[in-house]
Amino acid sequence: TTSFSWIDIDYAKSKNVPVVNLRGFSSIAVAEWATMMVLNLARKIPIIIKDSWKQDFTKHQGLELRDKTAGVVGLGKIGTAIAENMAGLGMKIQYWSPNSKDKRFSKVSLEELIKTSDIILPAVAKNKETNGLITDTMLRTMKPNAIFVSIVHEVYNHELLLKLAAKNKIFGYGFESGKPEMDKHAGNVWEGPELAWCTQDSMRKNAAMWTESIIKATKEDYTNRVN
Repeated sequence: TTSFSWIDIDYAKSKNVPVVNLRGFSSIAVAEWATMMVLNLARKIPIIIKDSWKQDFTKHQGLELRDKTAGVVGLGKIGTAIAENMAGLGMKIQYWSPNSKDKRFSKVSLEELIKTSDIILPAVAKNKETNGLITDTMLRTMKPNAIFVSIVHEVYNHELLLKLAAKNKIFGYGFESGKPEMDKHAGNVWEGPELAWCTQDSMRKNAAMWTESIIKATKEDYTNRVN
């Protein structure tokens, strides 16, 4: 499976039922979606849309990303792909990760990352350990021109970020939603559908990995077993 939201991992383990996942099939798709959100927020596209695409050379002034600092929280496959995309835009990259290391980028504490980054991108797995990882105290230290782009929920206070964006305490906030209503938010807030993983390429990779996993399972080879 690709998601465990409906699976009791511990129960499956107690019955000796192997559970595997398909790691990395959508890493590039998700990273590119996050990059798209960053670009949209940097150029205030949510506000321009709410203004019916009218031109306002004062209100609609965006930010250039080159030479800014991107902070990636978590440096797994998705986090690494995001960091590479941000570097491709000419940004300086810093990251926090409990385990991963990458000499191409600067490793800093989580508190330092939130406080000093111009673009903040959480890319950690959603689990008990990461629930509330980014605290309210950290969020209140963000730069006034900071952009926070989320591809994972429950690791920070969503409502606080909405309030900070509405009061122009940060430059922008982007996230996914099952029922996106971008027009209802004050400030530069990008709320889009949960489509980050959905590309032709990721679907092909998913099918290939699914088939491979099934074939291996018939031989009791449970690659990427999680229990």
